[in-house]
Amino acid sequence: MKKLSTLCLMIVFVCTTVSAQLPVGMLKTTDGKTIKTDTLTNGGKPFIIDFFATWCKPCNRELKAIQEVYEEWQEETGVKLIAVSIDRAQNVNKVKPL
Repeated sequence: MKKLSTLCLMIVFVCTTVSAQLPVGMLKTTDGKTIKTDTLTNGGKPFIIDFFATWCKPCNRELKAIQEVYEEWQEETGVKLIAVSIDRAQNVNKVKPL
């Protein structure tokens, strides 16, 4: 698992060093605010955008695996996780805990 997380982190570093811009889109936060995707930033540090659904078992396993190493990643790199649910709005109460 440690090797997989290191590989994922290396991919994030490579992707963040390329001057790529996120496509413009709108995301709604769990508290109802709207955010434009092209404004997402982490002050030059890497960030991960993870798309998931509460009903998706592989998605839940992935989020759990990230959670296990997230503090360590933050200390080492300052990485930030942005988790985007593809669930319907009525499932917001299921999304918040994840």
